[in-house]
Amino acid sequence: MVYLKNGYQIGGIIKAENDEYVELEVNAGTVKFYRKQIERVEHSSREDKKIIQKSLEEERAKNKAQLQTYKQAQENAPKDVEVGRQGNHIFVNALLNGRVNANLLVDTGASFIVLSPEIAKKLNINLANAEPDVKMSLADGREVLGKMISLDSVSIKETNASGVQAVIIYKMNAFQGFDGVLGMSFLKLFKFEIDLNKNKLTFNKL
Repeated sequence: MVYLKNGYQIGGIIKAENDEYVELEVNAGTVKFYRKQIERVEHSSREDKKIIQKSLEEERAKNKAQLQTYKQAQENAPKDVEVGRQGNHIFVNALLNGRVNANLLVDTGASFIVLSPEIAKKLNINLANAEPDVKMSLADGREVLGKMISLDSVSIKETNASGVQAVIIYKMNAFQGFDGVLGMSFLKLFKFEIDLNKNKLTFNKL
C-alpha cells in the first residue's frame, strides 16, 4: 500500500521500487509514484500478495468482459448514414481498402459493388494486362466488360465489411458524376432501410 502526502492511498503489486520512484501494478495497468510524493510504503506478506494478485486478475477479466460487451453493443447498434440525392437516386460515400473514397450509387438491383477504372487506378489495381472475366449490364442497358476483385474493406461511416466482392469495369466514363455502384455484395451483409424523406440509410448488422 502506497500512502501519498496528499492523503490518498493506492494498493497494488509493486513492479519496481528504488530511491527515485515506486511503480505499482493496479487494476487499470501500472502507475508510477515518485518518492517526493510518497509518505510511506507498506509491504504485504507473500500470502497477501497472492491474494491481491488474484483479485487484480479477476477485476481485469471482469473489466475486459464488460468492455467486450460494450463494443459488441456498439457494433450491433443501428448505424445511420446521410445520403446524397439526385432525383430518386441516392448516393453514399464509401472508403475502400481504408484509403480511397468513392461516391457510390446505392442500387439494390446490382449483384456486386461496381467501380470505375479511375477508382481502380487509385486502388493500385492495374487492368492493363488483366483479362475481363465478367459482363455487366448497366442501368441504361449498356453491357460492359469487367474484372472481378475482392476489396479488403468497405466502410460507410461506422458500417464496415471485409472481403467484399466487386467488379472493376473497363469502360471509361461509364458513370456520370459518381464513381460506381454499391450493390448487394455489400448490402446483403446487413439489414438496411432507406428513408428518402430524411435522406437517410440505416444499417443493422445481421
